[in-house]
Amino acid sequence: DGYFSETKATSVHVGQEDGVYQLKFVIDPSRTADPAVKKAFIDLGRKIAVEALNGRTVVLNLCDGNFATLQSERL
Repeated sequence: DGYFSETKATSVHVGQEDGVYQLKFVIDPSRTADPAVKKAFIDLGRKIAVEALNGRTVVLNLCDGNFATLQSERL
């Protein structure tokens, strides 16, 4: 199952800082070291940037349950 499903709650924040969209996804901190997990979020972030934000630059933030950034990548 992916990040969004009917079987579990998910938390996402979309906002702007200095004109750049910020995508914040809450994940289990132990999963940030998994390259497959990071790639899946990068792919999702790029898809959101293209399909919902007209190709604008976004910053992908993988966050803990309080939305504190654990890892960040500009896409």
